[in-house]
Amino acid sequence: MTLDGDVEGIFKQYRLFRKELSSMIAKEVQSGNYSQLHSPNTKGSNKVEFPQYIARVNILPRNPLLDKEGVRNLNAGKLEVVVVLQAPLINPLDYTKGIQVKGIKDSFRITAGENLVYYEEILDGIVKSIRMNYDTICFCLEEGKYKPVVKQILHAVDSSLYDCKKEKGVFKQSS
Repeated sequence: MTLDGDVEGIFKQYRLFRKELSSMIAKEVQSGNYSQLHSPNTKGSNKVEFPQYIARVNILPRNPLLDKEGVRNLNAGKLEVVVVLQAPLINPLDYTKGIQVKGIKDSFRITAGENLVYYEEILDGIVKSIRMNYDTICFCLEEGKYKPVVKQILHAVDSSLYDCKKEKGVFKQSS
């Protein structure tokens, strides 16, 4: 295999990895366990008011050779949370073997759309939840166990959005 073939094979692994994560997110959200989330493939309206916010989550594995700025898919839509994993694959030609994020500067980034950032407690809650579970998330990523990572990230976003709505009095107390 030529160097160009190796590079193309590596980029193909990142595309397959992204597709796999997107599929996992969609299946998990469709399970009904996340009342504040849409599937990553769902188009939501950005013009809704706060009480109706339903967020979308995407996890983007990216080759560390790509530029970290100026690329559209690093930006989040108004009601979207994007987790970027810009790190090398354990086996460059097989994403299922894991991805090395721990100890690599800027390998794990979280961005949120402007409608979610406006309520900073939402993003704070997401970041806090992920930080509390960072070692476990990194271990799972390095072992190629992606489903627990997807669940953890979805739970962090769903519960942060729910908690913010609850704090703002969106949910009526039953008497």
